[in-house]
Amino acid sequence: MSKAPQLDALPPVDDETEAPAHRPASEKSSAHVAEHEDDSDESETSQYTDTDRPDPALLAREYQAAATTQRCDSKTHAVDAWRFISPRVKRVKRRVLWRLFLAQELTPAIYDEATGVVPVAGSPQPASNSKASSPHAIWAMEFSVCGKYLAAGGQDGVVRIWRVAPFARAQAHEKQQQLDARAQLHPMHAYELLEPVPFRSYVGHGADVLALSWSKNGFLLSASMDRTVRLWHPHRPECLCTFRHRDIVTSVAFSPRDDRLFISGSLDCRLRLWDIPARGVRQWTRLPDGQMVTSVAFTSPKGDHIVAGTYRGMCVFYSTADLAVQGRMHARSSRGRNSRGSKITGFAFAPTGQLPAPLLQRLLGSQAAALFSEQRLLVSSNDSRLRLFLPAAREVERKYKGHANVSSQAYARLSSDGRYIVSGSEDHNIYAWESLDGKVEEKSIYEFFPAHDAAVSQALFAPAATLQYLADHNDPIL
Repeated sequence: MSKAPQLDALPPVDDETEAPAHRPASEKSSAHVAEHEDDSDESETSQYTDTDRPDPALLAREYQAAATTQRCDSKTHAVDAWRFISPRVKRVKRRVLWRLFLAQELTPAIYDEATGVVPVAGSPQPASNSKASSPHAIWAMEFSVCGKYLAAGGQDGVVRIWRVAPFARAQAHEKQQQLDARAQLHPMHAYELLEPVPFRSYVGHGADVLALSWSKNGFLLSASMDRTVRLWHPHRPECLCTFRHRDIVTSVAFSPRDDRLFISGSLDCRLRLWDIPARGVRQWTRLPDGQMVTSVAFTSPKGDHIVAGTYRGMCVFYSTADLAVQGRMHARSSRGRNSRGSKITGFAFAPTGQLPAPLLQRLLGSQAAALFSEQRLLVSSNDSRLRLFLPAAREVERKYKGHANVSSQAYARLSSDGRYIVSGSEDHNIYAWESLDGKVEEKSIYEFFPAHDAAVSQALFAPAATLQYLADHNDPIL
C-alpha cells in the first residue's frame, strides 16, 4: 500500500471568483461547433423553447423525489452459505449469470449510543440523531483503480469507503468478529468481499452525493447537490479541498493520466476542467443550446478527449486541451415518444487492446473480435435503453433493453474485458447482457434477478484489479 499523500488541506475554491478569469472555450471554438452542426440528425433538432426548457429547480426536486423510492435496506440479514440464485432469462443462448449467490450485505456503520457501534479511528462520524443515522438512497458507487477500496455516497451526504477483505484475513479474524459486539449488526457470511465496517466515513457535504470518481493514485472526488466537489484520500481523515460551483454538480471525473486535473458537469450548463494544484478552473465552456450537463467522462486512457451528456440526450465531445467541440451525437429513438431524447445518466467504455487480435478472433470470431478492436461508448439514458456507439462514426452499433430506467440515476457498467454489461433497474432487479448479443434490429437478450426491496440505483462488476488482489490472497472463488 502506498504512503499517505503529503498534501496540505486546501481552502475552498469558489467558481464565482475563478471562472471569470478564463475565457469561455465556446467563444474560441465557435468554428468547431458550426463545422459539426450539419453532421447531426436533420430530422430532429436539439433546440427547444424557453417554455419547454426544464427548470433547474424542478430538476433538483426530481433528484429528491426519486430518493423516496430508492432507499437502502436498513437491516443486514444472515444468508445461508452458497445458496445459489437462479436468474430469469430472456432468449439467452449463453448464460451470463451462473453460480450466483448473495455473499454479503453492508449497512453503514454510524456511531450510536443505543447500538454501541464504534466509529472507525480517524473517520469523522455524524451524531446518532443526525439524518445519516437512518438508511438513505445510494446514488453513486465506485471501486478504486487499485481495486482495494469501494466508495459509496448518496442521499445522506456521507461518503463511505470500504476496504476489500482478502479471504485469508477474514477467515483468521472470524472467531474474533463473532465475539465482537458489532457482530449482531454485521454477521459473518461464508464469503466476504469487503470489511463489514467502513474504513472511512467522510462528512462534509450538505446534500446528496450524486457522483464519485477515483484517480489512479487513490484520490477520490465526490460531487454533490450542495454545489461542491470535494477531494479525499483514504489515508487522510479530512477533506483535502473543496471546489464550489454555481449550481448542482451532477457528475465528476478524474483525468485517467494526470491526477492534477478533473472535469465536472453542472446544471448551470457548464463543463469545467479544474486544476487541483492551482485550485481553480483551467478551462470552461457552455454546452450548445444551453443544455444542462447530467454526465461527464474522459473518453480515452490518455485523457485527451471528454464527453458530456445532457438532459435532452445529446452527447458532446470535446478536446481536453482547449474544450473545443469535436462532434455531437444523439442517444435517442428515431421515432415515438423518445425521439426528442432523454436524460443521459452515465457513460461506460468498452476496453480495447486487452487481448491480441488473433486470440480474440479465435475465441469470439472475426465479427465479435472487431467489436473490441476500437473504442466503444456505452450510453445509458432515461428511456430505459442502453446504446453502444462507435464515437468516430457516431452510429448505434448495439442496443440493449429490458430494464426500467425512467427517472433514476442508474447507468450500466461493463466488465473489465468488455464482454458483459450490468445495470440496476427501477423494478428492483439487476439486469445483465452479453455485449455481443445486442443488435438494433432484434429484440434484446438478457438475464435478470431480484436484488432489493426498492429500485436498484447502482450495480457494477468488481474490476480486474480487485480480482487479481483477491487471487493473490488465495480467495476461494478465484
